Amino acid sequence: MLQTFLKTQAAVDRPTKHPDITALHTLICKRAPDFAPELQGNNKGETTTTTTLAYGGFNYNTKSKCTGRWSRISITINKTGLLTLMVSGMKDGGYLLESYAHEYFGKASVGESCMRFRKLIDLDVERVEELIGEAAKGDISPIAV
Repeated sequence: MLQTFLKTQAAVDRPTKHPDITALHTLICKRAPDFAPELQGNNKGETTTTTTLAYGGFNYNTKSKCTGRWSRISITINKTGLLTLMVSGMKDGGYLLESYAHEYFGKASVGESCMRFRKLIDLDVERVEELIGEAAKGDISPIAV
C-alpha cells in the first residue's frame, strides 16, 4: 500500500514528502496495528494523485441513504504540498484531534479532525504517536459521517 501511495505522489512531483509519509505510516502501523492500510481514491474507486492512505477503514450509511468508505486515520498531501493527517474520533463530546491540537502542534494548521503541516519534524512526534494510539482504541466513537 505504502509504495503504491508514494508512486501516486511522485507522479505530481512530491517525492520530498516521502520520508515524512513513510515515518507516519510506520508510526500508525506501530500504534494502530489492527488498522490495515488501504488506498481510498475518488468516488469511482480509482487511485489518483488525491488518493488517501487510510487506516481503520469502515463502510458507512448516512440518514439520506448515501453510502461510502471512511477511515479512522488517514494521510494525504494537499495541492499546496502540505501533509494532512486526518483523525476521525470523538472524545468527551469534542473532536479527538482538537483535544491535542494547539498545545502540541504549534506549526500545524488544525481543524476539527485534520491537521496540515509542512514537515513531521515541526510537530511533537511523541504527541502524534499518543494521538494515533488513542484513535486506535475502541472506546472512541467515530464521527458520524
